[in-house]
Amino acid sequence: MTFCEDDDIVDKLHKVCSDIEKLGEIRLYDPANSNNDLTELHNDYEIKMIKYHLTRVLEALKTDNSKALSDLINTQMQLDTEKYYYDYAVQKSQIFKNIIERPTEYSDIRIKARKFSKNYKTYVDYSDIEVIEKDTKLEFKVSFPGYIEVKKIEWLIVNTGYEARKSNQLRGNLFESSEVEDEIPINLRKRKTEHTSYSGVHYVISKVTDKSNHQYYSTPFKVRVS
Repeated sequence: MTFCEDDDIVDKLHKVCSDIEKLGEIRLYDPANSNNDLTELHNDYEIKMIKYHLTRVLEALKTDNSKALSDLINTQMQLDTEKYYYDYAVQKSQIFKNIIERPTEYSDIRIKARKFSKNYKTYVDYSDIEVIEKDTKLEFKVSFPGYIEVKKIEWLIVNTGYEARKSNQLRGNLFESSEVEDEIPINLRKRKTEHTSYSGVHYVISKVTDKSNHQYYSTPFKVRVS
């Protein structure tokens, strides 16, 4: 593990925590003093305790929400990291914030999802309570009542957390089109395909605009990535 010149203290701490299971086996440098090899400085018991505490620190760091790390330090309690990811999404995406603050706008717009199973070589149903791995292909499909005369279907994808920010992939600042589906009119293109790339809890919202330009929103669909 090496630090880069432009790494700040959060970057360094994230690198150390990400490799913490290797402590005792590899050179792992102190993020506050890169001359100190943590493996050489600590005995087996101390290494075990460091692994325990820094694993928890990593979960807080992944949220990229400074309050998560502050609460962990101050309370020493088990963190509900999902809350910090949610707050992060609200802070980073004004569109997401506006939608969730207008609950009366929710309607019978529903999102269902499937993930591509590498084992079965086909899509299988995916629930938003499931934690999935990176590099998983997801397909989202929106459904809506028959009384809505659809003009357009769009999607809001909101990524959260440290990894998405470092990759400049937070998104959430604009609505995106559905997938192009051959021989299907544009107003009935209901699908959106994504690939998981970043740890965190990410959000998908579908917006359906009818022919009178009234907009309907789905409730946020959560994508939990380990």
